[in-house]
Amino acid sequence: MSRLPTVGGDQNAWGTVLNETLNRVVVFDGSANCLLVNNPYRARATISFSLNVANNTWTTIRFNTLSWDPSGGFDANSGTYTIPVSGCYGIQASVGYVAASGGIRVAAIFVNSVETSRGNEAFVPWNSNDLDVVTMQDQLFLNRNDIVTIKASQTAGSSLTVAPHGPSTHVSIQFMYQ
Repeated sequence: MSRLPTVGGDQNAWGTVLNETLNRVVVFDGSANCLLVNNPYRARATISFSLNVANNTWTTIRFNTLSWDPSGGFDANSGTYTIPVSGCYGIQASVGYVAASGGIRVAAIFVNSVETSRGNEAFVPWNSNDLDVVTMQDQLFLNRNDIVTIKASQTAGSSLTVAPHGPSTHVSIQFMYQ
């Protein structure tokens, strides 16, 4: 854990203390994400295909296109992320629906198949032609080997399509601290 050097202590360890501190510095990477420098426990993914979300059913968003994932925790076939080390993680996701009929749209974070954190519920008027985006974010303490999944649900009366590519449907997971 990074810390300031101790006055009168840390003999011959200033380099170690400084490196630990520098490895925890938060930087802005230009994509609206703050990253810990040299943090191997982070990932960002999107989807590259249209995905149907059935009416009144939780559907897993299968994120299959990785922007970055140094620890290899994402499974592009299932769209899940396996937590590599126990600690507090920041999770942020957005799900964008192609314009269609009205109803409620919602997305949630599931950990080990259990709904853990629900995002905003968006009511869409029945005559809407806009891209409907629901978002969620949370900080969760997760254990090594926990499985994180983002799921979506809606109440349009029939299936809706989740938009591929772009910023509208993505997930970012980042280790914050132990």
